[in-house]
Amino acid sequence: MSQPTLLTPRLILRPFGDGDADALAGLPLPGGAAACLRELRRGELFGGASGMAICRRDDRLTVGCAGVRFERDEAHFGLWLLPAARGRGFGVEAGRAFVDRVFDVHSPRVLLAQTARSDTAAAQWLTRLGFDLDATGADTLGWRLRRLSWSVARTSRSL
Repeated sequence: MSQPTLLTPRLILRPFGDGDADALAGLPLPGGAAACLRELRRGELFGGASGMAICRRDDRLTVGCAGVRFERDEAHFGLWLLPAARGRGFGVEAGRAFVDRVFDVHSPRVLLAQTARSDTAAAQWLTRLGFDLDATGADTLGWRLRRLSWSVARTSRSL
């Protein structure tokens, strides 16, 4: 399935391109940037995963990426921003657009996310997106967003 480009007021979310692995090399992506992006691109072809590069609209600079892996009726969600892009609200803005697309196109029952316990910024934007704290570990926090909760929140935002 071909991915559309998603536009937000300040960002473009687009399919991964050839130069994205180099641009995102500094991110702590599972397995490294090149392997993670390759897996997400391959997953898009076979339906097991999906991902997009996050770019600023004003200069088209790649500032992060979002991805999701599907397991049965659940999806594991991740969003990573380069250090220079953090603290500007890009996580929430990109997250809303990406999560909307995931629920609209793939319809998982629930989105799951995991953060480091020390990553308070990620916890804040997951909460702003509507995720609920679901599990706590020694070093990690687990988060959950149900499709029904997202649908209700999206409807109330549009009223």
